[in-house]
Amino acid sequence: DYTDNVAAAPISLNAPDLAISNLSAPGAAIAGNGKKITVSWTDTNVSDVPTALAYSDFVYISDTPDLSGENADFLGYVSVNSLGAHASINQSTTVTVPNYPAGQWYIVVTTNAFNNQPEGNLANNTAASAIQLSAPSVDLAVSNPVINAPAPTSAGDPISISYTVTNNGTDAAGSNQYYDEVFLSSTPTYDPDTVITTVIGATFRQSLAGGASRTDTLTGNIPAIPAAGDYYLIVMVDAGIVQTPVNS
Repeated sequence: DYTDNVAAAPISLNAPDLAISNLSAPGAAIAGNGKKITVSWTDTNVSDVPTALAYSDFVYISDTPDLSGENADFLGYVSVNSLGAHASINQSTTVTVPNYPAGQWYIVVTTNAFNNQPEGNLANNTAASAIQLSAPSVDLAVSNPVINAPAPTSAGDPISISYTVTNNGTDAAGSNQYYDEVFLSSTPTYDPDTVITTVIGATFRQSLAGGASRTDTLTGNIPAIPAAGDYYLIVMVDAGIVQTPVNS
């Protein structure tokens, strides 16, 4: 008879319980031009058991306070090696505000983001703080284009074009946040239907303060054209409309 070969005794197992509190983030920020904000919070292990594994806190920007919406981007993280029973640790990190539309969003911090540290309770792992994003006052304008190319010009010839860029806004255009392009067109105004090809592709630019101007230069080669004739080189500043300009 083997039915009496096994016996059981009750045992109670405890696990760490990590909680986020004291989340602090700016209530407003400018989006899309490289602005940085500092986010701070407190990790607390509210259990009688110390953590046994390292874990990470993730910082997000989201359209909902619980990351359940359609839009959420990872902004940064902080790693923790260990946290004792009933111990707390203050955390902070500086993150870049992404190019999100103006309106209300949420800075969300989640502890133990990978769930690699077993916990007895996950309901207190996330905290959120509302942030109002506004578009930067950036208005990039281009003027005085000067073309340097051999005459007559044919496909494959080197070409450079210099031009003046002015930021008519009050906020700086972020460094490496926007790019310029040059197009070959059959008309002097930009129209996707009349653009023949891109002459000089995306070239990222450095920051330009509000009210400031500078001269930029792009270099490339004349592309193949469908037929001999007169064409236009069109310079487009912030071609990807990254800076959410006041005027495009």
